[in-house]
Amino acid sequence: ISDDGRTKPIPKNKSQHTQRAEDLCLFRARLGDKKISTVVHAKEVNKFQLAYASVLKANMIHLKKRERKTAVEGKRKVASTSKPKKT
Repeated sequence: ISDDGRTKPIPKNKSQHTQRAEDLCLFRARLGDKKISTVVHAKEVNKFQLAYASVLKANMIHLKKRERKTAVEGKRKVASTSKPKKT
């Protein structure tokens, strides 16, 4: 579309606008300051999601397990009540 700012925009080529484009999905991911993105055809979205899920599951073993607050507090209470102090 060309526009000189004074008149209505006039399409350059009508044939490009009438063609039906294939449906695409854009996936974006970010980790810290790194960003990636990919475009997937609509027919292949399920295949992509299965592959993506398998990658996530395979790499979850590298994550550190964090202690829950209730478990930490429970351990503190047990530790403080189980050992009597010597005087």
